[in-house]
Amino acid sequence: MITTAIIILLAIVTYILWQVYDFSADYNYASAKMDIASGDVKIINTGIHKISSKDEEIELVAARYGFRNIYVEKFTAKQTEKGIRNYNDLVSGYLMMRNGADWKTRYQREVDSLYKAAEAGGK
Repeated sequence: MITTAIIILLAIVTYILWQVYDFSADYNYASAKMDIASGDVKIINTGIHKISSKDEEIELVAARYGFRNIYVEKFTAKQTEKGIRNYNDLVSGYLMMRNGADWKTRYQREVDSLYKAAEAGGK
């Protein structure tokens, strides 16, 4: 009887964790933890990727901030929006500790500068 209760309790806890952290997805809380630990930090961008002649330079800027960009245009069953959101939330917290509270603003300013240079015809 006690063994059955423990098994049921473990099943309920597992189910709740699965739903909260979306462990079924390619990108989720657990995969973010592993990527941070291994130094392979990514920011998952959803939607259509704006291709630019400055993409390589943008990735160099991202690398200075400690991540690389991944673009997902359409979600698969293993790439749920919830999983991506959980992944990016944890990564953003890590990057804030690594780069300071205003890292996103500084990063975006550098990226915008590169886009403006590309639009102006500069290399």
